[in-house]
Amino acid sequence: MKKRSTAKRSSKSASTGQSMCPALKSLDHSEDKELGTTETYKQTLDGEEFFVHCYRDDKYVCKMMSCHGLLDKVADHKTARRVNGAWKSFHYAEPFSRHNRSKHWVDDHNNRRHDPISLDDTWKTKKQWPMRQFTFTLAVAEEALIEPQLDFRKKLAKLMLQNTLGEDTEPAGMSLRGRASLNGDIHRLVKRQKYEGAWDNTTQSFAKTKQRYQKSNCA
Repeated sequence: MKKRSTAKRSSKSASTGQSMCPALKSLDHSEDKELGTTETYKQTLDGEEFFVHCYRDDKYVCKMMSCHGLLDKVADHKTARRVNGAWKSFHYAEPFSRHNRSKHWVDDHNNRRHDPISLDDTWKTKKQWPMRQFTFTLAVAEEALIEPQLDFRKKLAKLMLQNTLGEDTEPAGMSLRGRASLNGDIHRLVKRQKYEGAWDNTTQSFAKTKQRYQKSNCA
């Protein structure tokens, strides 16, 4: 987790976090700091080191607790604020760029689960925890594919109807006829003769009947 960590806490309050990190006051009350100025403070809590990433916005200082992150500016993630009637832009630092780009993912996945056609509403087994996890995984896959919802659901329904889970299948390329011929058991489709009924496993022959033809197929 220390090598690649997500943000544990994000706050827009100007006073949050000052009790554990007094140095944050320098950024909170420095109005001469440029918009987008980013600073990181290293702290220790219960013997564990962590970082408090901060950047100055137009009306507040955003603080984020994390155990990973660099102050490198992300060139392709630019934002802007209107300050005193004029627009000013700046680039997010790496921790805030990652946070702002990924903070909506879980919400998107949950929305997919509840949107029409809702997986949760149409599946009667949704109260079972494994099925809830399964629907969430499907929603993640649906979101990642960026495929029209109806097309995705149609393909999913078809695959679930035609699935072969739990069935014994032959490996690809194996001939069933060739395998049967090795054992001497070659199946042939033949017609029953007149006055023959159901197959008798004890005598390995067809049972005799009084009628020439049967009114229904014998099991």
